[in-house]
Amino acid sequence: MRLFTFIALVLTLRLSLSAKNSIVVEEWARVYDGSNNSVDIPTAFTLDRFGNTYISGRSAGPRGDQDIATLKYSPSGQLLLELRYDGPANNWDEAADIVVDNAGFIYVTGTTGTSSSTRNIVTFK
Repeated sequence: MRLFTFIALVLTLRLSLSAKNSIVVEEWARVYDGSNNSVDIPTAFTLDRFGNTYISGRSAGPRGDQDIATLKYSPSGQLLLELRYDGPANNWDEAADIVVDNAGFIYVTGTTGTSSSTRNIVTFK
């Protein structure tokens, strides 16, 4: 049974203001279930200048270890990109932050497990 769902709800919200109250309208929602149908947890989120949504975090890999998973959704909620990073030790990897520059390059930083007790910083583009 799945414990968590990576990006249980990715919501793009639009506020519609009226004279009496505010109304929140859900434009789209997506569920991401990683390759191992297990624990998937978002840890970083950003938008680019075109309205694309980027989410990065940790996701159970095929061997049961946690990998960095990075997703890109269009403004309408279509999955455009799924990237996974499994460090050289095939150990616990987790994103801490994500940035997209004006040219559209994605930068993710976080930690990668090198052994059962050692973790190092990892950054990739």
